[in-house]
Amino acid sequence: MPAGPVDYRHTKWSDPGPHRERLNELPAAPAALADALEDFVIHHAIARSLGFGVPATAEADRDLRQASRLLDAALQRDARPLTEHRALGDYLYGTCHDFALLAVCALRERGIPARLRVGFASYFRAGKWEDHWVCEHYGGKHAA
Repeated sequence: MPAGPVDYRHTKWSDPGPHRERLNELPAAPAALADALEDFVIHHAIARSLGFGVPATAEADRDLRQASRLLDAALQRDARPLTEHRALGDYLYGTCHDFALLAVCALRERGIPARLRVGFASYFRAGKWEDHWVCEHYGGKHAA
């Protein structure tokens, strides 16, 4: 069991705002949801390490902090269904926090209790500890 309460209700951070209906486009199963997020979100550091860089218009993406604002930016760049792969310039350029927050948002919208968890990982860069955010979820008919 989780160390603290895992909720299915949105907070000001996870609330999808006007994009509530759009979340139904995403798969309900957590593993499939994680894969689907990669169709429209890329980690800014990964984009740089692969040589793609981050478009000037997307530099501020990782500072959006709220699911509704993240979805605003993603859908403003490409309004197609969230499960459709975008051109690299139309991606949302975020962080692990943004991936995890969008997962929490989508799961909570389906009534699956979920929360953000943060810790420190040493597997990104040898000899360095970096913060890392993940989505923790429990139960629900779609949980896997």
